[in-house]
Amino acid sequence: NGRLDAIEVVFSEPIFDVSVSQLSFVIAGYTVVGWSTGDAADDDRIFVLLAEKADVDTHVEPQVFYQPGNPLLIDLHGVALAGLGARATDGAGPALLSAAATEDSALVTLEFSEPVVGSNGTIGVSSFVYNNGGGSGASRFVNLTDADGSDRNLTLVLDLPASALDSPDSIGVRNGHLVDAKGNSVPSGLISLAVTTFAKATGPPASSGVSRTLALAGVAAV
Repeated sequence: NGRLDAIEVVFSEPIFDVSVSQLSFVIAGYTVVGWSTGDAADDDRIFVLLAEKADVDTHVEPQVFYQPGNPLLIDLHGVALAGLGARATDGAGPALLSAAATEDSALVTLEFSEPVVGSNGTIGVSSFVYNNGGGSGASRFVNLTDADGSDRNLTLVLDLPASALDSPDSIGVRNGHLVDAKGNSVPSGLISLAVTTFAKATGPPASSGVSRTLALAGVAAV
C-alpha cells in the first residue's frame, strides 16, 4: 500500500530469537510495534515491525538504532550485541496506489508511491496488465500519453472510452517492468479501476397540452 511496515535487520551471524526485545530498537521517525523472526528462528535476521504512516514512504531510508536492554541480544555463543546505529537501505518497491478514469474519456491515470522508471530504460504499454473483469467495455491499453513517472504518475490510453461497464476491471504492472531509483520493482498484483461517472442530463417533462392555473382555495388559522 506504499507505506513501510517493517525494517529488516541483518546481523553478522545467527542470534537467539529469545534474546530479542522490540524495546531495544528505535527507528527514527517511526513507532516500533513489534518484531518478527522472518524466514527461520535463530537465523541472522529479524524484522522490526512499524506502525504505518498516513503518507506514502517506500522511498524513505530511516536511521536504525539498537540500545542494549534486558534481555541482551546475543548470538548462538552468548556474545552480546553492542549498541549500534545504521541507516536503512531502500529495499521497498514502489506501490501502485490507484488507477483512475473518467466516464467518456479513454485516459487512465496511474499513481505510484514514488517515482518510477522502466527497468530497461523505457516504459511501454506491454508493462501493464488490464483485466476486463466486467467482460465488456474497455479491454486493453493501446498507448501511453505520459510515460514520465518522475512525478509518480503515468497516463495510459484504453481501447474504448471508460464507462460504468469498466468498474469491475482491474489493472496491474508486470513483474520486474517498473522500478524505483534504487532498482526495486513494483510488485505484481491488480488494483481496481476507479471510474468517475456523471448523471446524464434529462429534459423537462413533456407537456400534456392542457392549460392549468393555480389559485388560492382558502386560508384557515389552526
